Amino acid sequence: MAYDATLGALEIGVLVAGVLFGVITAQVYIHHKSFPRESLWIKHGLVDFMWIIELGHTICVFHAIYFYTVTRFGDADALAVLPASIGAAVVLHGIVLLIVQGFFTYRIALFSGKPYIVPVLSGILIFCQMLAVYVLSAQLITVATKSLREFMDKWEWLMFTVLILRAIADVLISGSLVYHLVRCRHGTFKSTVAVVDKLILWSIETGIVTSMLGFLSIILYLTLKTTYAWLALLMFIPKVFSNAMLANMNSRVELQNMSRSVVDSTGVFTTGAFAAVPFGPVSVSADTSEIRSDVEDSSNEIYWASTMEQGADHKLPELTASGESSESGTVDK
Repeated sequence: MAYDATLGALEIGVLVAGVLFGVITAQVYIHHKSFPRESLWIKHGLVDFMWIIELGHTICVFHAIYFYTVTRFGDADALAVLPASIGAAVVLHGIVLLIVQGFFTYRIALFSGKPYIVPVLSGILIFCQMLAVYVLSAQLITVATKSLREFMDKWEWLMFTVLILRAIADVLISGSLVYHLVRCRHGTFKSTVAVVDKLILWSIETGIVTSMLGFLSIILYLTLKTTYAWLALLMFIPKVFSNAMLANMNSRVELQNMSRSVVDSTGVFTTGAFAAVPFGPVSVSADTSEIRSDVEDSSNEIYWASTMEQGADHKLPELTASGESSESGTVDK
């Protein structure tokens, strides 16, 4: 195999993965700055955990290129095997897909309501995908580290199954959310239509990117399996999904700037391939203490105004030097 089609392709994929990890880091920073009061399970259990997983994935893919260009430098036979770090990267790849697709499936469940037909189908696809990914990663570590050709001969069908399941799940999730947004558009106020239209546009754009990458990985695997082109694509696909989710969450800032009242009333705050609704119900509370104080002040003003009007028509009694009251025009001697 020529180095351009193997090491060259893999190096490009790893460099793209490094750049996308930098974007993920910026997205995490923006989220912490923009939403300091975000719930802990979202901020740390979802966003920060995603960053840690992506950090591990980045280390694994960079180790792979280090293995070929430094550890086994000049060894042409090294291209006939895969380093164990590739198998570890596939494990982390599966975790990323589980988090991201599970996150958006939960959003669909909130958006669509009962019956949860699409969320159930999506959950089944995610579960089957995870089983296939972990079996595949085990074979990558045990078989592909000794012979890539043997791995391809025995487990090619499993690799193809993983790619197909991921593409189907992505199309199902993206299409479902676009459908629900379009249906929501017909029943909204005119002021809300602009926000929903923007969500639909972003959903289509991001959905096309993720879906096209999924189908492109299938095409490359079927047509260029003797090269590392398909492997290079797998190096950064998880980071595309992670960036889609984080950008989706951070887009609340832009939507709130567009129309804060519309966003708060509808609960729609996400964008990208998987726009939906907040994590829980939206509650509105009002502090009536200031209103009550204004009402009391207004009542006092009305009372004193009426008192002054009465005083103008009927002169109030005056106190004499001895402390007794006397009417106007009458003096006791």
